[in-house]
Amino acid sequence: MRHRASLRAVLALSVVAACNADNVIRTISPTDALARVDMSSATDLVTLVCGDPATSRTIMDVLTPSDLTTPDLTVHSNLDQGMVSLIAGSSGRLVVTSVFSSAFVVGDTAAPFDASTGQGGFNHFYVYSFGQPPVDIVPGAVLPWVCGDLARFEGFPELQFPTMGAARGIAPLPAPIALMAGAPGSPTQTINLLRLDAATVTTIGHVCPIDTSNATGQSWTQSNTFQLGDPTGNCDSSTTFGIALPEKTLGTFDPLQCMASSPSGKGCQIAVTGMLRSQSTKGGNTFWTIVPRSAADIVIE
Repeated sequence: MRHRASLRAVLALSVVAACNADNVIRTISPTDALARVDMSSATDLVTLVCGDPATSRTIMDVLTPSDLTTPDLTVHSNLDQGMVSLIAGSSGRLVVTSVFSSAFVVGDTAAPFDASTGQGGFNHFYVYSFGQPPVDIVPGAVLPWVCGDLARFEGFPELQFPTMGAARGIAPLPAPIALMAGAPGSPTQTINLLRLDAATVTTIGHVCPIDTSNATGQSWTQSNTFQLGDPTGNCDSSTTFGIALPEKTLGTFDPLQCMASSPSGKGCQIAVTGMLRSQSTKGGNTFWTIVPRSAADIVIE
């Protein structure tokens, strides 16, 4: 689990929240560039109404880089901090695609990623709830809107201090996007992965050696993360996916036992499904991790 500083006053903005029958009204500074309202007559405060199309944005509006030919690999360089109300695109719905112990993911069905063309995507957002999400936040739940504060954690976009409209039924979950085990690395693949940040993906590979004396071991010790090797045996963290477990084991899957029981020395081969997550370093490097949601997300081949 990651460690966080004490809760700040919502991005140092003066915030007032009041509930009515359908949404939450938040009063924010007019310098917040994410509130798409007419600022010409604003003085001190502007009203952002969660779920109101006049002051809301789609996930694609927020996440799509301004220049896809030279994306900033610190991830989503155009993501300004501030308060935002997210709604679905005109032909889509906001659907909960992943649920974790202190977070969940919403996806907009209006802009699915097309693997054949490499277009679409930028349509999933990680919502950090600082605790167990509400009981109606389950996979497939359809939400009318989600409000919160835009932030990054190690480059990964997320929405903090969320409020949301009551779920309106359950929708089918989008199928996971299949990725090659050695996908990270090339500029083209990086752009495609950026389109899939926080989306549900699936891949197959072998468990790489876990040595507590090297960098992989540190990742394992601190964050329960191991690398998933590609078909050539490559285990480089810059060109393969990390797999981040909630604990040292997940259900009956134990990666250390998987390594020990493999006669090839590669580690057993597994199929992994989960949320794709980017991580950027101060040096400008981007690493990619898949986060399983439950024991059903890992299958030993």
